[in-house]
Amino acid sequence: MKYQIAALLFGLVFLPLCHAATDIASPVFEHAPNGKMIMGEKEWVRIDDLGVVAKARVDTGATTSSISAVDIEPFERDGKKWVKFRLAHQQGQSALIERAVVRTVKIIQSSSEGYERRYVVSMPITIGDVTMETEFTLRDR
Repeated sequence: MKYQIAALLFGLVFLPLCHAATDIASPVFEHAPNGKMIMGEKEWVRIDDLGVVAKARVDTGATTSSISAVDIEPFERDGKKWVKFRLAHQQGQSALIERAVVRTVKIIQSSSEGYERRYVVSMPITIGDVTMETEFTLRDR
């Protein structure tokens, strides 16, 4: 079941709408007979470690999740790659966040020439009644 849910979460792209965690009640999602959660095109997602709730676009055609971040700055901690960043949203920016870099990915977009390298970080998120660790590429939109 965890693998099936992960496939649904890969397409999350955070829109620039964030609220305090207490502003949004946890929605109840319907589940298909095979256990997969049924979601709409846009859903509320909680980034658990940060206490942030944001509206996310669910894109089943995407291969990774993406989150809007600014002030992205790599650094080293204990010989490993880390990155500092802030989440960007309508009310401004989040506090400074530090996460270990899981890997970097090369993004090639059909609308532009060349490619872009993005950091991938892992954060726990909750959608409805499901919580799981999810990887996100950081993108300054």
